[in-house]
Amino acid sequence: MSAFRAFAAVALVAASAQATAAEKIRIGIVTGAAAGPVSTAKDKGYFAAEGIDAELVGFDAAQPVAVAAVSGAVDFGAADLTSALYTLATQGVVRLVAGLTREGPGFHATAIVVSNQAASAGLRTFDDLPGHSVALTQLGSTFEYAMAIACEKRGIDLKTMHFAALQSLTSVASAVAGGQDGVGVLDASTAQPLVAKGDAKILAWVGDETTWQVAAVWTSARTADGRPKVVEGFLRALRKASHDVRSPGTDPDDRLDVDDIQRQIDWYREQGVLRGEVDTDALIDKRYVMPLPSR
Repeated sequence: MSAFRAFAAVALVAASAQATAAEKIRIGIVTGAAAGPVSTAKDKGYFAAEGIDAELVGFDAAQPVAVAAVSGAVDFGAADLTSALYTLATQGVVRLVAGLTREGPGFHATAIVVSNQAASAGLRTFDDLPGHSVALTQLGSTFEYAMAIACEKRGIDLKTMHFAALQSLTSVASAVAGGQDGVGVLDASTAQPLVAKGDAKILAWVGDETTWQVAAVWTSARTADGRPKVVEGFLRALRKASHDVRSPGTDPDDRLDVDDIQRQIDWYREQGVLRGEVDTDALIDKRYVMPLPSR
């Protein structure tokens, strides 16, 4: 009996130590394709297997996720890339540690949708866009950049359109469905149900127009430097989940399109949204990032 009790006591102490050792982290996400591997890693216990107790924190848009990671409200951001992230990068306080969602031909992550009213009035191609109102979550968001690179390929000037920042994907979908705005830029998980219900029509998938890095994973410089084992464990779990999910646009190794990151930074600076210099060598943390080959 004493031997059994001794064994039980040892087992209890070991279990307690293991529980104590678990690193608690909070991950900022926005519902959509980019959140898929993160949710999978949690649901399948991949984070737990790395000694990480992960809590997912939902946001309505990607820009607040960038601010939250730097402020310490979350430990990691896994969401779309925005001007807010690059603005923080000018201060040297944020680090990209992995890619996440990358869009290209046949891999649909971002849709340009048109309202039924606008379509009936003749908005059917890119050439019909000038003069219309375009709803998106926020100015300086992934969705504004997506619209820009798609229109650039087609020779359409963004200045010929009016952009309305509605703060959330739900609001953008409602505005297009209700006819308040003729055009909307949405992620696939919001656009597809809208179109399936007959409340809007797809004008184009941005990935069919051009290849680009939609979403990535970031953390604060403080976490990247001070908690390397946590970052490495987090990324191992995430990459395992990405191999499971293999969702459109998700590279199974979560490699980062470094060339497009520079293109995004340059574009935001040209728009006057981004002021100050971004040290891309510091922003893209080579200790953790697996880069895609340069094109």
